[in-house]
Amino acid sequence: MKTFVMIFFAFLLCLVFLSVSCSALEPQAGFVWHYPFEDKYTGDLEGLGATVMNSRIPWVVVEPREGEYDFSCLDRQLSAARLYGFRLILIIEFNPFCKPGWLYEKCKEAGEITMKYGGAAGSDNMPSLSSPIYRSAQEKLVAALTDYLEKNDKEHTVIGYEPGVEWWHFLSSRYNKADAAGFGGWLQNKYKDVSALNSRWETGYASFEEAQIPPLEINLGGEGAVGTGSVYVSAEEPRNIAWYNSEPVPFSGNELTFTAEAENREAAGQGSFLTIAWFKKGSVVPIASRSSVSFGDADGKTTLSVTSSRPPEAYGFSIYMLLVGFGKVTFGSISVEGDGQTVTVPAERIVFDPRTKTEDARGEYKDGCWTISTKPYSPVEVSLAMAVDYQEYWQDISAAYLDSLAAMVKKYDKSRFVSSFLSFAFAFAAEWDYNVYTGFVPDKVFRAGKNLDVLGMQLPGAEGDPYRIAAGMDLARKYGKPLCNIDLIDFNGGALLPVQSVKFMAHTSIMHGADKIIFCNYEAYDENSFRPYYTPEEIRSLIAETKAGLKAAEGFRPAPDIAIINPFVLPFPGLEGGSGNDSRSLIGWYKLMEDRQLEADVLSFNELGYFDLSGYRAIILPHSPYMPDTAFEALKRFEGLIISVRDPGIFDETGRRRPEALSGSNIVFCEDYGRLFTGAGERHKRVADTPPMIQIRELSPGQLKALERGLKVLDPLQKDRIATLRTSRVMRMYNAAGDMLYYVVNTSGEENSVQNVTGAREIITEKGRVGRPVFSSFCIIRF
Repeated sequence: MKTFVMIFFAFLLCLVFLSVSCSALEPQAGFVWHYPFEDKYTGDLEGLGATVMNSRIPWVVVEPREGEYDFSCLDRQLSAARLYGFRLILIIEFNPFCKPGWLYEKCKEAGEITMKYGGAAGSDNMPSLSSPIYRSAQEKLVAALTDYLEKNDKEHTVIGYEPGVEWWHFLSSRYNKADAAGFGGWLQNKYKDVSALNSRWETGYASFEEAQIPPLEINLGGEGAVGTGSVYVSAEEPRNIAWYNSEPVPFSGNELTFTAEAENREAAGQGSFLTIAWFKKGSVVPIASRSSVSFGDADGKTTLSVTSSRPPEAYGFSIYMLLVGFGKVTFGSISVEGDGQTVTVPAERIVFDPRTKTEDARGEYKDGCWTISTKPYSPVEVSLAMAVDYQEYWQDISAAYLDSLAAMVKKYDKSRFVSSFLSFAFAFAAEWDYNVYTGFVPDKVFRAGKNLDVLGMQLPGAEGDPYRIAAGMDLARKYGKPLCNIDLIDFNGGALLPVQSVKFMAHTSIMHGADKIIFCNYEAYDENSFRPYYTPEEIRSLIAETKAGLKAAEGFRPAPDIAIINPFVLPFPGLEGGSGNDSRSLIGWYKLMEDRQLEADVLSFNELGYFDLSGYRAIILPHSPYMPDTAFEALKRFEGLIISVRDPGIFDETGRRRPEALSGSNIVFCEDYGRLFTGAGERHKRVADTPPMIQIRELSPGQLKALERGLKVLDPLQKDRIATLRTSRVMRMYNAAGDMLYYVVNTSGEENSVQNVTGAREIITEKGRVGRPVFSSFCIIRF
């Protein structure tokens, strides 16, 4: 009997591993799935071809009361997955952002929540990282879930976990004393001796434990901005003080533009800005709003403007003139236009918000000007190095904390893979202030992620622009782990973009190294969902092409011998433009490089002292006047060609000027063709709450000339060119045996073909295996 039981157990074990390996052989492509919380179009899943879905396990649903677990939502997900023939990757929403209300209140009572500098509750309303109450509840829930799967998912319908969904540690909410307690030890590890810290910070501490924690806040670069947001010192809580029309003005048009002149005097904090808010009839709660860029200069004048589309259900609007901070601001010359026509907002209907009228916050109206004044701001002395170090400390502990949650999951279940979700991974290519704001940067997450089996990243397009996707994959690929693009959609156009644009983004992911593709929502959340905007036929075609690309490129990766540097540095108070380096230079150079079919790894400054550079024959260095010492020294030691914008590394990352910039006989200096190519690179976002994305608009004659000059600079790096009949994106990919394939994506909109295919063993297009490299969407040629 004992022998029979052992044989039977071994047989079951084989079935489980066979099931896992069979699923691994299938290309993994599907959607983020909100079933059973959203149950629209569920029946349409049959026959769409999805092989995997990201399903949600929200903490607030599965543990509505402490210690009472309800996995009925998981039962329904498992049943539907088995019915429709796909596997599940569970987004286990057990991270701090996804806490249930009972747990937050328990942590709050114990003082274990995120806090602002003055001791108020953090604006993100989360348990703190160091909370023992939270951590204990989290581990009990992980144990309960994995135990439930062990008993109820013998088939391994669930093949993997994502421990945590979108989460962040807001810059203003990092001041719980227990969370910050490790800062002294972090400083000691970095500086070794307190005298080195004092020299860097310009302080006189006797020990690392005395080191001050700087009060910091960030003014994010908003709609219409061309740079990234700026960090400022915020020892006192800045309030939101406003003039506004308290009774909404009726408006039935499509688009509204509000413009005003703003003059700041001794202002501190986020600064002055404008907002348009939309209301339903009879309601005092706005249903949508949009704000202008904040004007943060302490003294000076500017013209502010914001444009907003009227939501279909809106009756009318209110305009707001605001100051978030301290000092004095005057608004004048206001104008409101609706669909190009003047809309009158009578001055007598604009009132000073009574909720913000105090002895130290006053409003005055005179001669067509609205003034807000507060008491002066009392500044706290913060050295620039202090500001940079505290931000870096939080990036390190955020990355470590994410890995610790992955380790917790693997402690209880080693049979399924663990993947990151990594919101805001896309921002690392352009919108750096979102990485500063959230505390997460991909390069540090990847290095800390010892318990991450798969590097999953949120990498969307931006009005069809796929380069954030490509740059994210090119950054992660070096770590040698499977890559997954999660939440793939266009963050500006959503599912309103044609299906061909989304296919383009999926192929971009694969040709840069993705092993799995999880598109954004199948249903729910407006135009962030593919249903109902796409027909079943369009979705079937999207999934079919994605699976064909994943299958054909399986085991193949780009093998670049060129690197491009991502010159991300942390901002500090007083740094003009938000960051000393310009992310638009990175994007522009990246696009020039892609045009010349130059495969490249993306290397951050953090990685330059970590990865061996000797395997690269050339490095492209975009706009980088600010550069950490480790990166500066690594580039000085590099013996290959460096193509660089002028004056690289003339400052360190805290703004200290070096005797001279990076130099050497192997460095070719040139204009910043990347920045010239990108142009203004304005920010733009949809009505939904996704972050603003820097856009490159139609190229001007000057930009076209910059493009030509930049391409000539890169010409010497090109080995050969894969010729296509029309405009395409091309990638050479290799497997471990050295076999090569071309991955070609058509961007012309017309039928295309590859010209030089001598020696091809197999040709795959959207039509399947073919004899000629003629294609409408993509073509993979294996040699």
